[in-house]
Amino acid sequence: METWKILLIIIILVVIVFFILELFGFVDIIPGLGEPRPGGTGGLLDYFRYRS
Repeated sequence: METWKILLIIIILVVIVFFILELFGFVDIIPGLGEPRPGGTGGLLDYFRYRS
């Protein structure tokens, strides 16, 4: 397998991992989406839960 394909796969995996961490509030990559909600972790899940 060529080097650029390996790098592309690694980059995609890293992006997916960070998105999952943001989803559950472990990291705050996207300011505004990670605002802490009452009784929540402050992740994207809370953002969608409290937006309605």
